[in-house]
Amino acid sequence: MQHVKDRPITLRTKKPTTRLSPKQLRRLADRLVASTDPGEIAQLKEELERGFYGDPRMPKVRRENLPRAFFRHLIDRLHERQITAGQLELLFDWLETEPEVPAGRWFKRFPELAVCGEGELIKTFLRPDQAALGEELS
Repeated sequence: MQHVKDRPITLRTKKPTTRLSPKQLRRLADRLVASTDPGEIAQLKEELERGFYGDPRMPKVRRENLPRAFFRHLIDRLHERQITAGQLELLFDWLETEPEVPAGRWFKRFPELAVCGEGELIKTFLRPDQAALGEELS
């Protein structure tokens, strides 16, 4: 197998979108037109904008254009901490949901693994007995 040095790595999985379908957008628009409550109108406008464009306020975990050295670091941690294929499947299932994460430090616990990140990047993998820093994601 031939490796291309410093070529970015892309983790390809299905990518569901946080955008709403045209039918869902139409329902929100109908509710907006019918509403007379200023609070509800403001909320519906925000929901329509997020539903049309996606929510730009929270980063999503980046899975494309990862620097090779960074990707190798993650692979080394997987090997070093003996992360099982089953735990990786749980991680990949979670990544397919395009989770929104805080801009700062965060972590997500799985039964035998903790994934730690900062903003859009996964930074490392920990065993359950290791302490994670940042905001815990549900």
